[in-house]
Amino acid sequence: MSRRSIIVGDSMGTSQPVIDTKILNNTIYHTSVTEVLRVSSGVDYLEYKNNIVEATLDNRYIYYTGSLTPTNTHSDFTNNS
Repeated sequence: MSRRSIIVGDSMGTSQPVIDTKILNNTIYHTSVTEVLRVSSGVDYLEYKNNIVEATLDNRYIYYTGSLTPTNTHSDFTNNS
């Protein structure tokens, strides 16, 4: 079974915004073949910083759904390893 570590956004399509979300200073051990972080609709100003991620399988680290991008969601991904 495939699982994601973190999903941020409105994956159910209920138009609920997710604004000013911070994911800071975590250690994530990811063993699934799916992405570590999925960004869905309704996200604005996502901050993902100072995280340590260990992925055991060949997978995507961050996945944006639809036409979302780091730029149009105002995402900031810095100082992660």
